[in-house]
Amino acid sequence: MGKPDLLTAVDAIYASALNPECWPEALSHMTHVAGGIGAVIVPVTVADEMMTIASASLEESNRDYTQEWWHHDIRKEKVSARGPTDGLITDADLLDDETLRTHPFCQEFNKRHGLGAYMGYVTVLPSRQIITGGVHRELRHGPFETADRDNFARLAPHAARAIAAAAEIAEGRRASRLLGNTLDRLTRGGILLDAQGGVVAVSETARSMLGTGFTVSRGRLKAATARDQKALDALVMSALPGRTTLVRPPLVLARHAGGEQKVLVQAIPVAGGEQTSFEHLALRPGVLVLVHDLSAPALEVVQERLVRLDLTKGQARIAAAVGSGLSSKEAAAQLRLTDGTIRTVLRVVYQRLDISRQSQLVALVTKLGSLPELR
Repeated sequence: MGKPDLLTAVDAIYASALNPECWPEALSHMTHVAGGIGAVIVPVTVADEMMTIASASLEESNRDYTQEWWHHDIRKEKVSARGPTDGLITDADLLDDETLRTHPFCQEFNKRHGLGAYMGYVTVLPSRQIITGGVHRELRHGPFETADRDNFARLAPHAARAIAAAAEIAEGRRASRLLGNTLDRLTRGGILLDAQGGVVAVSETARSMLGTGFTVSRGRLKAATARDQKALDALVMSALPGRTTLVRPPLVLARHAGGEQKVLVQAIPVAGGEQTSFEHLALRPGVLVLVHDLSAPALEVVQERLVRLDLTKGQARIAAAVGSGLSSKEAAAQLRLTDGTIRTVLRVVYQRLDISRQSQLVALVTKLGSLPELR
């Protein structure tokens, strides 16, 4: 590759922020500038599947690492224990002599692949995900030279900024896929939240439904009333990654405080399977919130479709009202029937539709309302 060139390495690093496929080449430049055997980007705060990005020179060791050895990575454990703190790190900051001599990761994995001294840089993303980007020295060459450490110290902050930029770009690309043409063809809108419940993106359909009572404020979903806000927060929390409870059933909120126009809100956990390699490394899963306008014309369409499912017009009228999220008393008041009549008809409706509770009826009504009209 010739003489180490910091400017060439910096250019390669920032090119990788725009095109993640360029990261292996950028890591090779970092390796060369810092006098190492290879470089790698590793997510620290990860619990299940590990995915890293490495220079070509570490292809074999990286394969072993991602398959098994990441579970035993003592450096990763030490960085995680330090918490979300940016900055340079070396083995001297993380490992004592006893650990270097006895820990299986140091003695088996590192020696097997000829990996010696390590120096890296810790980057904390806005999602609170901790990423390390570092260079390994060849085992037989001993510690890094002073010039190598100086070069890495000058280069590492650029890599950290590029990683953060790449994560932001990847987040936007992921949001675009999730909230693209598919959602905008439906009668419901989509709002993508991150793992902390913050709003990442809002589809055009969802944006058109936001108002003074149901909106996005300071990066958070807001309902019209404190009571609705509590229910909305509970719905979102139930769908956040790592929750062991079942996701709560859909929720009906007023578009405006005291108003009659309603919005059905559903939360869907978003896993990491649809992410690209860099997105998987840099991003955590989140929540996709679907919002559906329960306007009168839409309910009329639902009633017609419920009749096709073997309900009478009267049964379909009641099923559409209760399926929009109204209680039996609210449906009775809206339809000018008694609460007892509503409950009696619902028992027949449930039997004919082969369901047993209101949440299932809400889900069915939502689905029927979102289907495209036949022409």
